[in-house]
Amino acid sequence: MKLKLCVLAAICLIAASVTAALAVPQQRQMLHSGDDFEGYAIGATVPFYVDLNGDGLITDDDWQTWGGPTSATGRITEIASVDGSQAAHLKDDPGLNNTNNSQIYSNFFTPMNSNVDLLPDKCKTGVHHVTMDIKPMNGTFKINLTNGAGFTNAYNWCLGLGFGSTTGSGYLPGMSSANILGLQVTTTSWVDTAVAYVPGAWYTAKFLVNVDTRTYQVWFGERGGTLAQVNTGWSPWITGATTPPTTFGGMLIATSNVKTTNPQQGGGELYLDNVSYVPEPASMLAVLSLVGLIPALRRRK
Repeated sequence: MKLKLCVLAAICLIAASVTAALAVPQQRQMLHSGDDFEGYAIGATVPFYVDLNGDGLITDDDWQTWGGPTSATGRITEIASVDGSQAAHLKDDPGLNNTNNSQIYSNFFTPMNSNVDLLPDKCKTGVHHVTMDIKPMNGTFKINLTNGAGFTNAYNWCLGLGFGSTTGSGYLPGMSSANILGLQVTTTSWVDTAVAYVPGAWYTAKFLVNVDTRTYQVWFGERGGTLAQVNTGWSPWITGATTPPTTFGGMLIATSNVKTTNPQQGGGELYLDNVSYVPEPASMLAVLSLVGLIPALRRRK
C-alpha cells in the first residue's frame, strides 16, 4: 500500500511539474523540431508567428518562430507559394536597396527576448543534426549555424555555407566562382568547394554539428536524391572571433545586397523549406515530446 502511495505521489509530482512547465507563457523565436512553413499566411513577412489560440490575431502571446529585418524597398523575406507548397522567400534587389540585406533567423534552444532556457544542457554537448531544403535563385547568400544566443556577429557563428560568387562584391571574401558552394573558414574568409549547383533547382543541405569537438560536416545534393559530403571528415568551427562560440543552438540565412554588373554576384534570392532539427540524445527528445515540452510545430512535407 505504501509503495502504491509513493508511486501515486511521484506521478502527481511529475504531473504538477509538467503542468507548471506548460503554464509558462509561450516564448518567442524558437523552432524546436523544425518548420515546413505551411500554416502561415501567403505574403506574410518576418517576423513569422504561429497563431496559438486560433483567434486570427498575432500578438506577443503567440509563438514567434522566425525573426529578421522587416521588409523594405528592395528587400523582402516573406511566405510564398512555390512548386505546390509554401516556403520562406528571401530576395534582395541591390538596384533598389544597396544598404540592407534580407535575413531570417531562429533558435533551437533558448527563445529570444526570454530569460527561460527550456533546454539548458542540450546545446552544450553532443552531435546535432540540421537539414533544410533550399532553392537558390541567385547568388550571393549564406547559411550560418550559430550558437543560438545571437545571429549576426562573428562570435555567434559555428559554421557557414555560402552560395554564389563574390567577385566584385566582397560579401563572402575568398569565393570566386558563380554557382559554387563555399565554406567559411574564419570570420572574414571563405573558400570555394568543388560542389556546383543549378539556380532554380531544389537541394537538401544536411549539417552535423559536434559541440564536444567544435567540428562539423556538411552534406548536399538534389532534394530526394543522395547527399554527398561537401567537406572532408570533420572541419573545425569558424575561427577568428575574440570570443569564439562554445555552444550550438540556432541558424541564420542572409543575402548579399551589393550591386555588381553580374547578377550572379549581386543581390541574393532563395526559397527555404523543410527545416528540421534533431538533437542528441534522441531519446531525450522523445521523452520531452511526450510531455509536450518540445512541440512539433510543423511536419515535413
